[in-house]
Amino acid sequence: MTLAKMLALFSACSFIAACGTNNYLPHPRATMFPGAQQQSLQSASHWQLLAENESVEIAQSLGNGGGVISPSIYLGTAPNSVGDFQSAYHNMLLSALVDQNVDVMLSRENALFTLDYDVQVVEHDRRALLPPRPGSFSTFLLAGVGIHDAQYWGDSALILIPAALAGDLWSKFNSDMAASVTEVIITTRVLDSQQVVHSSNHVYYFDQDDIAQYKGKGRIFNVVSDRGEQ
Repeated sequence: MTLAKMLALFSACSFIAACGTNNYLPHPRATMFPGAQQQSLQSASHWQLLAENESVEIAQSLGNGGGVISPSIYLGTAPNSVGDFQSAYHNMLLSALVDQNVDVMLSRENALFTLDYDVQVVEHDRRALLPPRPGSFSTFLLAGVGIHDAQYWGDSALILIPAALAGDLWSKFNSDMAASVTEVIITTRVLDSQQVVHSSNHVYYFDQDDIAQYKGKGRIFNVVSDRGEQ
């Protein structure tokens, strides 16, 4: 089959498939959200960045107390049952707050505010691979045609050209076909006796193999809460 015939057949099949699409359904059609970027936690240095960024936001929310009294926070100590991330994040956050000149008090009675945070691990069901990106099938069809017709080329070594192009395009198209299935939601709050003065939520991906670092030790928790108490 010549290249022109194959392209004509492919175009005809695509047109028939498009015409056969059912535009009337008894329920709303599911659509994808626009593409977005989400950071992935890969090392303890990333935890440090989280704590530093959070401390900056907290210091900005508290301000300087109007020059009358310096804002002070009680953080307490991390319970022994938390995972590696919670324990490290607690200590890193304490150090980062001190670096931001926030008064971190040793007792709740001496502090104007109390800081707490929740670490929630989200485990999604195993996801199938995402659909190939538009143009994938056409690309490999044309690459296959080029390889098939290589016998008519003056130099048979030129067969490496469509093969290399196909490999490069596969790397491009395959770069975002797999989906991460584990996430962590970190919620940090600063409260006084009457209101919440600071609250933030951050969501990150992490490797499934590292899930023990984000969950409690000894028992399994979907949500681990640290409210600064023993």
